[in-house]
Amino acid sequence: MNTVRSADGTSIAFTKAGQGPPLILVDGALCSRSFGPMPKLAAQLTPHFTVYTYDRRGRGASGDTPPYAVGLEVDDLEALAELAYGGDTVFVHGTSSGAALALEAAKRIPAIGKLAVYEPPFIVDGTRSPMPADYLPRLSQLVASGRRTDAVKMFMRFVGTSATLTSADWQNSTLISGASDDVAEQIRELKQRPGRNIGMSGSSTLVGWLLRHDLLDELDLLLFPVVVGSGKRLFSEPDGQVPLTLSGSESFSTGVVHLSYQPAALSLIG
Repeated sequence: MNTVRSADGTSIAFTKAGQGPPLILVDGALCSRSFGPMPKLAAQLTPHFTVYTYDRRGRGASGDTPPYAVGLEVDDLEALAELAYGGDTVFVHGTSSGAALALEAAKRIPAIGKLAVYEPPFIVDGTRSPMPADYLPRLSQLVASGRRTDAVKMFMRFVGTSATLTSADWQNSTLISGASDDVAEQIRELKQRPGRNIGMSGSSTLVGWLLRHDLLDELDLLLFPVVVGSGKRLFSEPDGQVPLTLSGSESFSTGVVHLSYQPAALSLIG
């Protein structure tokens, strides 16, 4: 792991791999350098590019200097681009909110010569309702009051996680609904279709349900060094016991540990 200092002194952790023109990958809101789609994408690109993956501030092994501002994240990306720049153009790819950040950075950082974005969170037509006027104030209030779990839930509901959805009109989207056994069968069928891995984040309730129905192939956990008197169990008693095998681990300077598990039966097959 390497680090670079942003303009405000915040330490930004990054990994450099491969050979060729410099390419910086910018993650989405709930991802990090080791958690999300970028590690596997980077592995595909390293034969052709010198790939930089990094932890956006407040994530993984990077620092976090409040108060948050988009401009600070552009500063982070600028510091990394200056490090990667060797007289040639720096390429940047961003996904989801990382796409929006990459677009903002491209306006300010001359070294960025080529840009690729995937699923930027913009509403440019009538395919869905615009953001409610009170959405950002409510979200900011939840964060300010320390209710981060509620803030993430609110965010996930807005971006498309809904219990009342009746149709999925977005491109390459599949709506899964019905009784528990019907949903399990639909997910099994979906997993058999051609394409990439299916990922999800959050919801310990859903994780337990997937484990009980033998639908989970890999479980990634971020373990934080925090001691609390009580709290919600990750797996409830009704989940039963599902043997898991540790398939990988990574420690960060902040004390956070990233653990990857596979169901024991699956690891034996692999």
